Amino acid sequence: MGTLDFIKSLLFICFWVPFLFMNVWSETHWEDIQMLKQFKDSIDSNSIRNISCLSSWDFSVDPCDNLFGEKFTCGIRCDVVLGSISRVTELGLEEASYSGSLSSVDWNLPYLETLDLTGNYVYGWVPDSFSNLTRLKKLRVSGNSLTGSIPESLGFISGLEELSLDNNFLVGIVPLALNGLNNLKRLELLREQAQWLVS
Repeated sequence: MGTLDFIKSLLFICFWVPFLFMNVWSETHWEDIQMLKQFKDSIDSNSIRNISCLSSWDFSVDPCDNLFGEKFTCGIRCDVVLGSISRVTELGLEEASYSGSLSSVDWNLPYLETLDLTGNYVYGWVPDSFSNLTRLKKLRVSGNSLTGSIPESLGFISGLEELSLDNNFLVGIVPLALNGLNNLKRLELLREQAQWLVS
């Protein structure tokens, strides 16, 4: 191989090798990490069992870079949105009797598409800050202990396709704002004890 060919090969390697490793690791956006910490802190530590998803959440490591491993075994999904920066796109917990207040959390995960906390003992009211989840498509909080009324702010999540609030202790009027959810394909609100009035 001549000197010119060697230089060409070297330049080729130097140019392409970084791209090969670009997606091997990812770094979770710091705002998403803070939000995940806040969410875990909102769950009663006594309700987090040793073999549960939340018990594996260890913030000494990067969440999105350690998915499905020994730490962050389950509960979130991430997608790379810019370079090596990842954003949380799904947050879902198994039915493991988690107890905690959703209303104590500032819901600021701008890339979240699915939030699924079905079948636990989450309590408090449905937070207005859910409306911060502007990319949300699926909101599932059925089978918990939520109280109060449905906030009008849910009607501002324009891309929402599925809204499941049934089997809680919600009462009151179904807000007219939900009529503006033009992409909504599934709506679950009923519970035997509740009496709903459509505004």
